Amino acid sequence: MTPQVPLAALLAALLCALGVQGNDNIAMDCCLKTSAHPIQLKILQRYENQNPDQGCLIPAVVFITKADKKLCAPPELPWVQKRKKQLDNKKKPGGTPKKPGGKKNNKPNKPKKPKGKQAPSV
Repeated sequence: MTPQVPLAALLAALLCALGVQGNDNIAMDCCLKTSAHPIQLKILQRYENQNPDQGCLIPAVVFITKADKKLCAPPELPWVQKRKKQLDNKKKPGGTPKKPGGKKNNKPNKPKKPKGKQAPSV
């Protein structure tokens, strides 16, 4: 037997052992920067929170769009907190239903006037 075969077997075993130990270093898909530009609710599907304790460098809210794009926003901004609440409400079974037309009608109902000619009162 040539010395190359045991050396190759030793190298393969070493690589396997390092591969098993290296599973803690799984590559994370992290935001490297955030944008303060507000994102429209109608394009958003869901969000995830990114924290430095997950192996990422910065905290961020990762908004996932309906087109599966990831948009990173700073978690401390008021519009980000608002979007998170809106998306949470959409997930709940009793969430706020969207009215047709998208606008609220807060005007009280007015009595309808009868159409056509009315008979004169006697």
